[in-house]
Amino acid sequence: MAWELLAEWGRLEDEERWEKLDFLEFALRESHALGAEQVRQVLDVANSVAYWDEMIGGFVRDPLLEQLQAVRDDFVDVAYGVLDSLVA
Repeated sequence: MAWELLAEWGRLEDEERWEKLDFLEFALRESHALGAEQVRQVLDVANSVAYWDEMIGGFVRDPLLEQLQAVRDDFVDVAYGVLDSLVA
């Protein structure tokens, strides 16, 4: 969620950025991907209206999303395994 918001951050109108700033901070903190100082630094850069996707050279992989997908995939595999054992 935080990544998506940062990727569009520079394209938001000033008012939209101010409305979403608290949510961005919440998403960054709750992701537990960054320490408190790193969150502060990200917010400082976000307040300068940075185009995050252009700063990093375009849209790149999102490690948090990849981690979520891996966990989801493991869960689905286990769920199907249990279902198969119940049917058999």
